[in-house]
Amino acid sequence: MLRIGILCSPKELGEEIAQILELLFAQSGLDPPVLLLSEEKRQELERCSYLVLGREEGEEAFLLAERIWEELPDLPVIFIARDVKEIFRALGMPFFHTVRSFALEEDLRAAVRKITHFKVPLTEKIDFVCNGKKLLVRRRDILYLESDHHDVRLHLTASSRRREPPGSGEVCGSGGECRKGNAAGSGGECRKGNAAGNGDILPEGEISCGGKRVETVTETLTQCEEKLKGLGFVRIHRSLLVNMYHIESMEKDFIEMANGERLYISRYRIQEVRFQFDNYIRRLGFM
Repeated sequence: MLRIGILCSPKELGEEIAQILELLFAQSGLDPPVLLLSEEKRQELERCSYLVLGREEGEEAFLLAERIWEELPDLPVIFIARDVKEIFRALGMPFFHTVRSFALEEDLRAAVRKITHFKVPLTEKIDFVCNGKKLLVRRRDILYLESDHHDVRLHLTASSRRREPPGSGEVCGSGGECRKGNAAGSGGECRKGNAAGNGDILPEGEISCGGKRVETVTETLTQCEEKLKGLGFVRIHRSLLVNMYHIESMEKDFIEMANGERLYISRYRIQEVRFQFDNYIRRLGFM
């Protein structure tokens, strides 16, 4: 059941947001519970499908978001930004949607539209083939995909966990360390770093010092691109497919990822990449 939680201060802001959301959901033909939460009622977060988060002090809001994700990593958070600085800072965090406090109704309308029409949530798991087994990965956890001869390196956030369907053998624990019997322990290697080639060799599935995890999947990049079509990925190079959700900024011929990596764009693709990224940002309601 769809359930919206609101954790905002001052209280008047939370009440205004609740009224707007109830009206917007009614217009879309839905009537989900909209709950005003407080610090004392944090346990109710587990029952929420989405959380609207806002604070008078911006730094407090970002820290609170981090704490919430530590407890509930799959909870989509709609962030209320007070100014342009907070909007751009929010781009580097995995918020479901960012709402400008000075355009509250307009941006909440966009958030409701995303909730009601979002085909594949960021927390939805996507399956890849890894040595004959299915590897389940949350879309939000994918940084980018890098082709390597006949395989594809799946670069994931460090917080991601290896997910395999029940009965598929032993699975990796938190942090990507492999137990025996796992496909990632089959002797393969993977590179850390970016496509520029500045990477050390480390056992497959391990956390690199760059703060991410890498898995090898036995699919072509073209097959992966078709699987991820319409889900916010852009081909910036014949060997790189990037999750735009994690792009921090775009310069003339490269992109800066939220984890600090710099990935270079093929000169033949620069215009198309910029066009797709601009459309992605507009669709998310950040601009």
